[in-house]
Formats: sequence, structure tokens, C-alpha cells
Amino acid sequence: MKHYYLLLLGGLLTSCFDKEEVPPSRTQLLTASPWAMTSYVDDTNGQNPLQRFQSCDQDDSFRFDTGGTYIEERGSLRCTNETAGPTSLGRWTAKDDVDSLTVTGVAGDGLILRTKWKVTELTTSSLTLSRRTVSSTGVARTSTVQLVKK
Repeated sequence: MKHYYLLLLGGLLTSCFDKEEVPPSRTQLLTASPWAMTSYVDDTNGQNPLQRFQSCDQDDSFRFDTGGTYIEERGSLRCTNETAGPTSLGRWTAKDDVDSLTVTGVAGDGLILRTKWKVTELTTSSLTLSRRTVSSTGVARTSTVQLVKK
């Protein structure tokens, strides 16, 4: 009988200790829920940054599914120059534990984030993407997109 009490006591003691939680991977952070864009800025050589984020974009959602499907869903606020439907589909891939991210689609699909991005921040609540391009005339442009969990 003593052995049963010792086993019961040992079981109770081990269950009382907090189990160490494993932090989510960067892929899990990216795919956990949809994202909402809060800013999209193009900066050409540090002169006159252009804010590409419009008020009609504020209710759109951007989703990276675990199977590699990428979905942009437009909310009820529609941009006047918008030609895409309510949903645009693409694919996403990541490299180096989501240090870089590539969104692909087809021409005319309306994808806002279609291209290769550097992931400069990825937390449980925020995602920041950036890319640098240089035109054929040597003009450098840095685009930065900030998103938050929806």
C-alpha cells in the first residue's frame, strides 16, 4: 500500500510543475491567422516617400496558409481603381526559417504583395516586409509593408 501512496505522491508532484512551452516557429507565426495591412511605403533614395496604403485597404486581409496557399481578401471598402475581385489567390514560399518570403500569382490577379520580400520583423502580432529594387537607370527604391494580426 505504501508503494501506491508513493506513486500517487510522485505523480502529483510531477504534474504540479509547469511544463515549458515551446515557442511557435516563424512559419507558425506567419500562418496562425490573417494579417491586416497598416502601412505600405515606397521610398526612392530617401526622397518623398510614397504611401501606397489607402483607406480602402484597411479592411483587407492577407493570409498565408500552411499548405503554401496565399489569399488576399478585400473587405467591403473598395478602391475606385480596383479591378480584382473580392479574393485573389497565389502561392507563398519561405527560405531560411521565414527570413525571406516570396508570393507568386498570375498576371492580372490583383495580388498586392506579389514579389520577393525580406522579413524584417515577425512576431505574434506584427509582420514587416521590405524589398529593395534598382531601376535600369540606377534609381533605388525600398518598399516597406507593415501588417498586424487581424
